[in-house]
Amino acid sequence: MQKTNIEWVINHDGSRGFTSNPIKGKCPHFATNKCGSYCYAEKIRNRFKQPRELSFHPGEFNKIIARKKPSTIFIGSAFDIFAEEVPSEWILKIYEVTRMAEQHKFIFLTKNPSRYYSLPKPYPANVWLGASTPDANSCSTFCNTLKILKNNGAQTFVSAEPLLEPISEYIDFDAIDGIIVGALTGHKNALLQMAHMEVSAIKHNLIASRSDATLFVKENTGCSVCIDKQTPWHE
Repeated sequence: MQKTNIEWVINHDGSRGFTSNPIKGKCPHFATNKCGSYCYAEKIRNRFKQPRELSFHPGEFNKIIARKKPSTIFIGSAFDIFAEEVPSEWILKIYEVTRMAEQHKFIFLTKNPSRYYSLPKPYPANVWLGASTPDANSCSTFCNTLKILKNNGAQTFVSAEPLLEPISEYIDFDAIDGIIVGALTGHKNALLQMAHMEVSAIKHNLIASRSDATLFVKENTGCSVCIDKQTPWHE
């Protein structure tokens, strides 16, 4: 577990939150091109010369449980722990930590949100289940999944980062407690211009829906008119 500069992983007092990666290995989505050349997880693995083989590191749990000060912790920032390749028993052991360390807020994010269905209920009040939705097709599909989860008591959000195509018309605000929007880092081109327009459209639709969902706009969108920095776990 370590402190992170991820903008939306923040503690209640505004200080930096933490990331924890109890599962390591080659990004399971990279080979299927679900995350394309922008894959953050693969960049991290290559940077630190981590092995490709899937491995489980439950020692991470000790750090989480030992920290008594309430903190926000993003579990699986460098590996999708809900990928099909991950054994169910690993996921359940990780999830159990959220009940053992109720002083913390836990964030999960995946490109495979249907695996959330296997998590035991009731869903802990200190857990947020997110889906990574960079394009319209995944946004529509994943919102349907998140709506079922939310209707069963889960706290949910979508992360559109990097935003690769317009998704504003596909977001179901009744399915989520929050949305995060970010641009593809280093691309000051049509994708960035599209991100500007989408942030405005998403904000407009959010207001029109009268939803209580929060909106967090990352600084890399360069959207000067949008100062939204709210997350459902920081209210």
